[in-house]
Amino acid sequence: MKKILVPVDFSDNSENALEYACELGKKLNAEVFILHSYHVPVPVSEVVILQCLKNIIKLL
Repeated sequence: MKKILVPVDFSDNSENALEYACELGKKLNAEVFILHSYHVPVPVSEVVILQCLKNIIKLL
């Protein structure tokens, strides 16, 4: 094993997993990569969708 990917969410559990992965990485001489991702909500308005549909219908 050359690389270890550790997903984190800054919870206590993910901190423990990161510590474990670091120790394992030392023993295996592997690189440890930390990944944190999050979802950015995109607001969707029904008015915009309806307006787009009206424009599409006009083109038909």
